[in-house]
Parts: sequence; structure tokens; C-alpha cells
Amino acid sequence: MKKLLTIASVLIVLAALTGRIVAQAPAITTTISLTDPSTGERIDPEILGVNPTTNRVYVGGFTWSNEAVLAVIDGATNTLITTISLTDPSTGERIDPDVLGVNPKTNRVYVGGFTWSSQAVLAVIDGATNTLTTTISLTDPSTGERIEPDVLGVNSKTNTVFVGGFTWSSQAVLAVIDGAKNTLTTTISLTDPSTGEPISPDVLDVNPTTNRVYVGGFTWSGQTVLAVIHGTRITTTISLTDPCTGGRISPDVLGVNPTTNTVYVGGYAEPSSQTVLAVIRGTRITTLVSLTDPCTGERIEPDVLGVNPKTNRVYVGGLTWSGEVLAVLRGTRITTLVSLTDPCTGERIEPDVLGVNPKTNTVYVGGLTWSNQAVLAVIR
Repeated sequence: MKKLLTIASVLIVLAALTGRIVAQAPAITTTISLTDPSTGERIDPEILGVNPTTNRVYVGGFTWSNEAVLAVIDGATNTLITTISLTDPSTGERIDPDVLGVNPKTNRVYVGGFTWSSQAVLAVIDGATNTLTTTISLTDPSTGERIEPDVLGVNSKTNTVFVGGFTWSSQAVLAVIDGAKNTLTTTISLTDPSTGEPISPDVLDVNPTTNRVYVGGFTWSGQTVLAVIHGTRITTTISLTDPCTGGRISPDVLGVNPTTNTVYVGGYAEPSSQTVLAVIRGTRITTLVSLTDPCTGERIEPDVLGVNPKTNRVYVGGLTWSGEVLAVLRGTRITTLVSLTDPCTGERIEPDVLGVNPKTNTVYVGGLTWSNQAVLAVIR
């Protein structure tokens, strides 16, 4: 207690001397057990989304009995208040929780996945009633082929949902869904306009301010690119290569800051296999940030990424040689490393999913602990 008071006193003195507020470094304040309150079963975190307007966090996954559920967490009380069964209301079939997106303006949550009969669907959930109201068939209207839901993004301003994936004939497409009508209106071919090669939809994010969609992936010839989509077509592709060495960068994680109109792509850079964060402004990579622990020099593997546009912070969670960490970046450098360790048990937490609430300046990281407990770390 004396130590805590001493630290607090130092912060107050510093604030008084400098005339500025001294902000504390981010840290895990608590962990929430991802346990179904009705059954007591663990929920493995596969997908995560945040609604900053309602301060709700959604974590989708499977229970021990192989049920697919979406956990609803109250961000104000850090309480798991209910779970929603991911079951198609028209067929009764389970929907695998593969991808998730939230529209905070309409209070709708979208979960894409396959049913038991291998149908690809997008579940629409009403955040006000915590009810799965309908499902949308992920079928290409021009060919009738099923679209695998590999990536998902939401434009809250236009009320549009984007789902990227491959069709049965291995065509890479981006499905465009009208959120008001719950209708798949069209598909966009994910083809590099300069080479004609398909682009695998590995990562996706949306800038609602500029109405741009970004899809990162590999081409058939093994090039890594970031497709920029406006309207119903790819307007340009950005080569994901190191500006200095020319080595390609794997698109493992992606995030957009709509306030600064900046795109971040994290992955491995060839030929060194170093982990980097590419900072993209306009149509080119302006900076490469080394994802390295500034104290130990250890490489940070980019498993998850999130952006807070209000504070202009970027969060990259991953593994180092000595443990799991969350790197906090401001501008083009790592300012803080948060150890992903449960403060109650001391166990490490695998960073499987990540979400950011910009209104409360809170970061959520979900994963399993060493003892196979499923938890959601709350970081402020």
C-alpha cells in the first residue's frame, strides 16, 4: 500500500511541476472469465467485436460441448451478461463463428460462418434484444456459388457489410451486403487490375470516412498486395514490400485509422523473417516499424491488431521468445509493452482475438491461459 501511495504521490508532484497530466502506462486491470453462465462451459474465443456506442463486447466461439455461441459482455461492469446461440432460425443448424463485425450505428452484430450442411451464411444479431433475427445466404448472385466467409468488415456510415472469400470454383470475391435490406447485392472480383491475378482475402478493414475497403493477401504468383476498393471495384493495389530491400511482407494483421487515414499491415518481412508493421499513407508504404521488444530485442509475432483513432494508438498482440505481449505504438515507435499475464493467477494469456473501444480507451484481448481457462483481458 505504501508503494502505491508513493507512486501516486510522485505522479501528483510531476503533474504539479510540469503543469501536465502524467498518464499511467496501459496495464491489464482485470480479466473476465469466458464461461457460459447458463451451462458453466468454457467459451473458446474465436472472434471478437466491440460496440463503442453501447459499450458491449462480443466474443464468439465454441463451448466444450461444441455449441457455437456469442458471449455478450457489459464493458461498464466487465460482466458476461448472456450468450446468444449461433443457430440458423430457419433451419436450426449451428453456425460456425468464423468472422465478426459490428455496426454501432444500427446496433447490429454480424457473424459469418458455415452451417452443418456446409451452407455459408451471415447471421444478423440485434444488439438491443440479443437475438439472432435472420441469416443471409452468402451466395454469389451472378453464379450461384457459395462464398467462404474468410474476412468481414462493416461500413457504419453506409450501412454496408463486406465479406471476402473464395467461391467453389476458387474465385476470390468480396460480397457486398446492404445492411438495411439484409440483402447480398453484388460481388466484387478480387483481382489485381494490373496483372489480372486473383488476390486471396487474408485480412480486411474499412475506412468509413473515405468509404474505402482494404483487402490484403497473396496473388497466385506469390506477391503480397493490399487492394484498395472504392464503390464496386478495386481502384489500386499497393505492393506490400520493404521499400529498402524489396522483400515482400506477409499480410497477417490489418487495421485502419479513419481519423488520420492511415493503414497498418503487420507481418513477416523477407528475407530476414523480421516482424514489421507497415505504415501506409496514400498509395505507398511510408514507414516500416520493427516489431521488436525495445528492452530485450526479441521479435514480436503479430497475431492480432487494433487501432484507437481517438488516441492515435496502435496495438499489436503476439508472442515473443519469452512470453505473450501487447505492443502499444504511437506514431512509428513502440512506446509500451504490456505483459499478457492474468493479474489474479499469474498465467500467460494467448492473444487470439483483440478489440478496442475508443470511447472508453479500453483494449480487450481474449485467449486461453496455460491452464486452458478462457479469459478476456481488460487493458486500460
